[in-house]
Amino acid sequence: MDPAVVIISVVATAGVVTIIGRLRSVFAKRLERRSPEAALPDPAIEELRHELDAVHERLDFFERVLLEQKEQRGRALPAEVQPAPRVRTPT
Repeated sequence: MDPAVVIISVVATAGVVTIIGRLRSVFAKRLERRSPEAALPDPAIEELRHELDAVHERLDFFERVLLEQKEQRGRALPAEVQPAPRVRTPT
């Protein structure tokens, strides 16, 4: 085998190993710098949650009222329709 090919192979392999090692250390440092804590939540999110809870309570109340009205309508007896009294007018 030609000695130039061997030398080029050794140099290329050393270069690739060096580049991979440096990339690996850069990624490791980057991961170490990350804070394990998440960002603090926005106070507006908590306010929206309270408003959403209030809307859910109102919706639940409204559904109960509608169901109650529906049940009462189903129980009521139909009213008897009586004809209107005829009134004679003098002519």
